[in-house]
Amino acid sequence: MKIDWPNPVTSEVVPAAGWTPDRRIDVTDWFADLDDQGYLMSPAAVEILESFGKLALRPPEAPEALWGADPIFFDPLEVGDGNYDRYADLEAKVGHRMSPLAAKSSGTSSLLILDDGRVVSDDVLGLRLLGTTFPEAVDLVLRRYRRPEFLLRYAR
Repeated sequence: MKIDWPNPVTSEVVPAAGWTPDRRIDVTDWFADLDDQGYLMSPAAVEILESFGKLALRPPEAPEALWGADPIFFDPLEVGDGNYDRYADLEAKVGHRMSPLAAKSSGTSSLLILDDGRVVSDDVLGLRLLGTTFPEAVDLVLRRYRRPEFLLRYAR
């Protein structure tokens, strides 16, 4: 998977986590489990998880960052296991299928990719748009230079 990262910081952090353009892992067991629960994993999610699965991306400490440096672990079961009904409801609200990708190590939010390629964060307040592409979303999560816009706010 060849990726042109939008910023030098991201270009350094991602390979430092063990990622290379030719990295591939077997995701068969993950997807069999998710399929049994009702998920329909998008081709983009498959490609991303084959390349990034089991990696932890650690955002660098940066005084200008708008939130803390919380590592992200690429494991779709951490996000999706037992949550299909919840995500099916959110899919109906946003009009797009969602595939689980990664979870923040603190458990405060999860990353999912929509069937149109946008990447969102699911946290206690709602679904936030991290990027229109995977590289853009990873760059925002690592650099934390702007607050992501809400795609959907949850009722309180």
